[in-house]
Amino acid sequence: METKALIFRRAAPEDFDALHAIMLDAARWLLSRGIDQWNWVEKPVGMRYLRERLEKAEVYLAFVEDEAVATVSVQWEDAEIWGERGRDGLAGYVHGLAVKRIASGRGMGKKLIDFATIVVLVQGRNILRLDCMAPNAGLRSYYKQLGFRDCGEMHSDKTGFDSALFEKTL
Repeated sequence: METKALIFRRAAPEDFDALHAIMLDAARWLLSRGIDQWNWVEKPVGMRYLRERLEKAEVYLAFVEDEAVATVSVQWEDAEIWGERGRDGLAGYVHGLAVKRIASGRGMGKKLIDFATIVVLVQGRNILRLDCMAPNAGLRSYYKQLGFRDCGEMHSDKTGFDSALFEKTL
């Protein structure tokens, strides 16, 4: 895929198929690398979760021409992963950052985080927080390269896994 303009648009419930396709592509790629992070995407519970995310979070799709190639979600609270800090009103929380393989290798992750940064700043918040599965050393290193500070780990009873927590002052 040739490098062309990346256009962001807030997703609506009718964008479920595009969101699901991006997440499914990313989940399968992760699994091919031995990272069982998003196996839930293919299951009915995962599909319900993505529909709920479309209704309750700010989900954005990134397009190259008419094709949705990436997604990122921004939430304004995240006590599930961050505990009480997740309700402090200071941060925006990035979730569901995913890129289709056809668009990978072009700095898309950074572009998605840069876009989320703008969304958070527009809301008057000055901290961007995100998390990943604690054992995912590659992603932890990537977030540190992007200037995020390691804030430790938290176990989520809902997801059943330990998350590595990262934040960046904007």
